[in-house]
Amino acid sequence: MKLRDIFSVLLASVVMLSFNACDTLPDDVNSSVVEDVKFILREDAIELNTAAIRVKHNASADVMWVYMQTEDLESDADVLIAERVENEYQFTEQIVAYQGNNKSVHLSGLEAKKKYRVIVKAIDDEGKLYGKAASLIFKTRRNPDLWEVNDNWTLTRNSERTSKVVSGSSEIQEYENFECKSKDQEAYIVLTLTKADFQNYPKAEGHKDVKRTLFEDYYADFIKSNDYKSRILKGDSNWNEERLRSGDYVVFMIGLDDENELSGLYKQFNITVDPEQPTQEYNNWLGWWEISFPNGATPWNIYIDDLDPNMWFTSVGWEPEYIVADVTNMPLKLYFSKSTGEIYFVSQEVATGNDGSVVYYYGTFPYGQYQTVLDYDNVRVANARFTNVASSEAVINGLGMNLAGVGEITFSYGLFYIRYSATSAQAVSAKIPDFPWTMKKIDNIQ
Repeated sequence: MKLRDIFSVLLASVVMLSFNACDTLPDDVNSSVVEDVKFILREDAIELNTAAIRVKHNASADVMWVYMQTEDLESDADVLIAERVENEYQFTEQIVAYQGNNKSVHLSGLEAKKKYRVIVKAIDDEGKLYGKAASLIFKTRRNPDLWEVNDNWTLTRNSERTSKVVSGSSEIQEYENFECKSKDQEAYIVLTLTKADFQNYPKAEGHKDVKRTLFEDYYADFIKSNDYKSRILKGDSNWNEERLRSGDYVVFMIGLDDENELSGLYKQFNITVDPEQPTQEYNNWLGWWEISFPNGATPWNIYIDDLDPNMWFTSVGWEPEYIVADVTNMPLKLYFSKSTGEIYFVSQEVATGNDGSVVYYYGTFPYGQYQTVLDYDNVRVANARFTNVASSEAVINGLGMNLAGVGEITFSYGLFYIRYSATSAQAVSAKIPDFPWTMKKIDNIQ
């Protein structure tokens, strides 16, 4: 009597192909080809230590098949599964087989971040394999909370910066140069942030380590770029980024796997960027200035102070009549271009109110019948340049840009403070005269 007849009530899913103790499995388990069954395998769900693999085939639902998992990714699939079936029968005197032409099989006890292969082949009720084996290689997920230091990586910052012209302008931008060395071929990306930002970075709920949150956030932003693949490094490489302010930084090399996903490898480096010696062009902007307007409005007296030599100033006194009562100061950072000697007004956060509201400096531009606030950070709104050789007079002009969905715009006036609370936005500034404005150096004000 055939086993199909004996165990007919079990044929809905799993079939135990059992044999008498005196029986032996045929020597050639591949010799009986009764039907050409073509299997299709795909991933249902891949986790750290488990996997679900979908098994489909083109035969009737009652056709039986067997499967195996293996770490052997290279050997012949038909040979491997034949050996597996033979061993199973020798030890248990039975073979576990399955039925169904659209079934998910579940694998457990796997290692994280490792490749496995699933092999499937048809089997008849006499324990004979037939047809061609199908196989699928998959890789388990890594443990997202496990980060391993890769000691094959080193990174150093060159003290000398390089310069190049910014695309679409005549300005020369300075760049930091990092030399990355690797003793392996693991891919990586580079993340640089201030020591304070790293120490204060909020850990996401459920994450064991802030590095996971930081790396995942950075990776998610990194791959949004259309050219992100070209910025993935491997082996010995150079990494460049815009000049850093002076201070302490943390730099990470973060590993990526063959699928350009986070690999769980990283290396941390601590660096210090020393301030430069200020140039005369930088020092020329320091001190008290009178800001005048073309319509004869009351001038402002503003003060420009050193912040980071040859890179940033801090200034106060802009719109003195509009300082809000619960904000004691609204200092504005001004960017200094070392290549041109000009100052740039950049949109930014400037202060926090006692009620938790935040005051920003933004530029405005005409759009339709209204002046519209562009509430983007780090946008160059206006610039200031000297108009005499004594560096005692200057002019402030609004800058232009191409705004997506709008087109070319020009900022009418830039010193526009706006206050955001949890529920609303409120203009702090009154009507400000349009550019251009003039600057005149004045004696210190007591």
